[in-house]
Parts: sequence; C-alpha cells; structure tokens
Amino acid sequence: MKTKEVTLYICEHCGKKYQREKACLAHEAMCYHNPENKTCCYGCKFLEKVAATHYYNYGDRLLEKKVNVFRCKKKGVYLTPPQYDNDRYDLHAENVTMPAECAEYVWQYAKG
Repeated sequence: MKTKEVTLYICEHCGKKYQREKACLAHEAMCYHNPENKTCCYGCKFLEKVAATHYYNYGDRLLEKKVNVFRCKKKGVYLTPPQYDNDRYDLHAENVTMPAECAEYVWQYAKG
C-alpha cells in the first residue's frame, strides 16, 4: 500500500478543493459565495439580459462582436458582475459594475 501526503487549497467561501494554489486563488476571485461578488441586481425586476455589440481592435481594424450582457431597465445602463469587472466589454455605452445595494431594487416576483 502506498500513502501520499498532498497539500490541498480550499476556497474559504465555498469549500471547493484544489491541488494548485494559483487555481484556488483564481476561483476565489470569481466565487459566487465571495462577499465581494454579492450584488442585489440578481432577482431585481429591472435586470434584463440583452444582445449588444462589443467593439475591439484587431491590429489596425476595429471589429465588432455580438455578445449577451446585463442591462438595468430602470437606470438604462449596462451592468458587469463584480467578478468580471476587469473583463468589461467595450459597448460604446455606459457600462458599470453591479452594485451591492441599489435604491431602485424591486424584487422580480413582487406584486404590483
């Protein structure tokens, strides 16, 4: 019988286990259970998923690509989840990080 001791890296937010520290750190930054990634937008009746055009440079050419993004119908802005803040699409329109709290929040199943 063989035995082997290994080092496991465990996400402190959800408990997922990794053999590599770098993979665990990358996961923790994106983990849904990370309090820094919490947002009130999910569950709000004003949040919608829409098709938009992302513009990017490829060499000396400006290209465009159709992408699905979140949009707040009440504020009229595109929203980026906090864990994807560094990978924000260039939509040639206002694009903000989803807030942790919002005065405009209305639960999507609220009556009225």
